Amino acid sequence: SYVKKRLDFNNLSSSRPLLCLLHERAPLSQTEAAGMLNLSSGACNLHFQRLHYEGLIRQVDTRGEGRGRPTQIWDIDRERNACIALVFDVPFLEARLFDFSGKIIAEAREDLSEMSDQEELVACIDAFVTDAAEALRERKGFIRQAFCALPGLLDPETGKVLSAVNLPILNGLDLERMFQNRFGMTCHAGSLGTAFYHGEVEGRESDGMTMLIYWDLGIGIVFGHEHRIMTLHTNGHRTSPLMSELGHVRIEREGNPCHCGRTGCLEAHVGGWALLQAIGDPDIRTIAELVEAVRAGDERAREETRDAARLLGKQLAWPIQLMNVTQIIISGPLAPAMTSAIKDFRDGLGSVFPPPEVERLNLLVSETPATCVLRGAFKMAKRLFLYPDEFQEFIRKPGGSVQA
Repeated sequence: SYVKKRLDFNNLSSSRPLLCLLHERAPLSQTEAAGMLNLSSGACNLHFQRLHYEGLIRQVDTRGEGRGRPTQIWDIDRERNACIALVFDVPFLEARLFDFSGKIIAEAREDLSEMSDQEELVACIDAFVTDAAEALRERKGFIRQAFCALPGLLDPETGKVLSAVNLPILNGLDLERMFQNRFGMTCHAGSLGTAFYHGEVEGRESDGMTMLIYWDLGIGIVFGHEHRIMTLHTNGHRTSPLMSELGHVRIEREGNPCHCGRTGCLEAHVGGWALLQAIGDPDIRTIAELVEAVRAGDERAREETRDAARLLGKQLAWPIQLMNVTQIIISGPLAPAMTSAIKDFRDGLGSVFPPPEVERLNLLVSETPATCVLRGAFKMAKRLFLYPDEFQEFIRKPGGSVQA
C-alpha cells in the first residue's frame, strides 16, 4: 500500500530506468543499482518494491558481507514475463509466446491460403492468445507486449492494414485496437521487414549501413544500422521503414502487371509470384515448391531464379549508393534459392558498379529466415516494452500488460 501511494501504477516510466538497468547489467544489489542510476537508497528501494510487486523482477541470490543482514541480489524475472510475436508471412500466420529469456512457451501455425473470412482469422488469434495466457498461468506470469509483423501498406496513424495485395484477408484489420479491446494488451503492428531485420542482424557486426532484402511472393527492403532502422516520419506520429516499398518502384514503363494495379514494378518481375508465373509449371505452385525445384536442379526454375537475382542486383544499385550500404542480407522464404544464384546477384550489381565496389559489399544469404523473422518480432516486442523512448514513433499510449 505504501508503494501504491508513492508511485503511479498506470505508468511504468518512473521505474523503467531501473528495469532497463537490470535487463542490461543484472544481477545487481539495490546499492549497486542506486549508484549506477544516481538515486538515493530510499528512492531506489521504492522502485525495487514497485517492480517486484508488479512481477517484473525477483530476488535471485544473497551476498554475505560480514555481520548484519545479507545483501539481496536482483534480476528481471525472465521466466514469468513474456511477449507475443505474430508474423504474417504469406501464406502463414506464425504465432509464438516467448519469455524474456527468449524461450518459446507456446506456438501455433495457421495456413491462411484457404481462409476468406476475417472473423475466422480473428478467432485464430484469439485462440492463440488464450492458449498463451493458459501456458503462463502456472508461472503466474504476464504477457507484457505484442508485436505483429505484417506485409503490405499500413495506416501511419493506427497500424491498420490498408492494402496487403499478397494476403488480402488482412485488409482493414486493426490488430492494435483488437488486442487492446479484447485483451487489454498493448500491441504494435509493424512492417514484416522490421521483424526480418531485427532477427537477421542479431549477432552480426557491421560498421556501416545494412540493407535487408526480404524475398517472398513480393520484395521488401529495409535499411538500418545495428538495432536502429532508418525510418520515414509520417504525420509526426509513426514512422515506416525507409524505402520499404521499393518493390513497387517502376522499372519498366510497359512491364509486367503488378498486384498493386500498376505495371512494370520491380516486384512484378522478380517477386516470388512473378517467378511462379514465369515458370508456369503446375507442379511448382508455392514458394516452398520453387525452392525445392531450384535445389533439385530444375532447369527452368534455376534459370528464372538466376534471371531474377541478376535483375534484382542491377535495380538495387541506386539505393545501395544512396544509402552508402556496406552489408546486404537476403532473407525471406526465397532466400534458400538465392544460394545458387548469388553470383548472378553480384553480376547484376556489377553491371552498375566496378568490381572493387561489388567486392567491398558484405553479401549474406540467411540460412534460417523463418526462425529469424519470429525472433525479430519478439525482439521488437520486448524492446518496445523495455525502451519505449527509443521507439516514440511507435508508441501512442501507455504500456500495459495482461496477467495469465
